[in-house]
Amino acid sequence: QVPLLEGAVRQLTSFPGPLGPSSSKDKLLKWLADQAAACAAEAAASLQPPPPPPAPGSDPQSQLQPQQPPSLAQQSQLLWEVLRLRVKYSDGGGGGGGLG
Repeated sequence: QVPLLEGAVRQLTSFPGPLGPSSSKDKLLKWLADQAAACAAEAAASLQPPPPPPAPGSDPQSQLQPQQPPSLAQQSQLLWEVLRLRVKYSDGGGGGGGLG
């Protein structure tokens, strides 16, 4: 049995902080990429199989299924990727690969 908060505790303890001007941007980018990859794996595990193809001779329009909204894991993955890109392309002004 996995404790309810084990994933959150693991995520928090792996965070490369506290962050400051001399923090490594590379370490933060790797951590953000790892968070996005974990969400991608969760999203892939929860994918539903595609609907069967329409029967021959049937009206393709009548077979259209409404598109499902993105899952929570897909939404989380997108947010982690956006945050990763914000950090990657931010200009800290200090040079040297740090965050500040």
